[in-house]
Amino acid sequence: MGRITVEQALLRARARARVPVEDRPLLSEAAVAIGYRYPISGDDPAAADPPAAQEPDRWRGEPGTRLPHVPLAGQDGPGSTLDLVRDGRYLLLAGPEGRAWVQAARRMDPHGAFLDATLLPRRVASATTRPTDACGISGQGTLLVRPDHVIAWRTPHAAPDTLTALASAMRRALGADRPPAR
Repeated sequence: MGRITVEQALLRARARARVPVEDRPLLSEAAVAIGYRYPISGDDPAAADPPAAQEPDRWRGEPGTRLPHVPLAGQDGPGSTLDLVRDGRYLLLAGPEGRAWVQAARRMDPHGAFLDATLLPRRVASATTRPTDACGISGQGTLLVRPDHVIAWRTPHAAPDTLTALASAMRRALGADRPPAR
């Protein structure tokens, strides 16, 4: 991410000084600030060689990107998917038919110590995109979101064994699937 930030700053400085700029795209400030993508182990195989950064509204829940902002209606007034992520806690955000994922999360963390789980609504009146489309999942898919709002794992559809799939995703997200350093 540092490399992208420095490259973009240099491109902007050259453009202001009217110096010829290399043939690289000049990204918006939003793309540089929150449109980056971290490399994540076990990346989604459907996402073949995605860019390291792009406009935030072009991402669709790819692992390593920031959780998309989807407006949500709440008891305390309007909110966002971003408000669902609480300090120091992971979030399992499932499609409207993803009850099996929420049950798996509750079985994995029965005391609610580190993992929150919720279902996305089917539609949001103020949004032009369905919440599941913005997150790149079907009604039965899910995202696992890190406490820093970065998507650690995504499965677009249901899994035959949601608890095993979620446990594997949590191990990857926490780095427990890596061999010990020598």
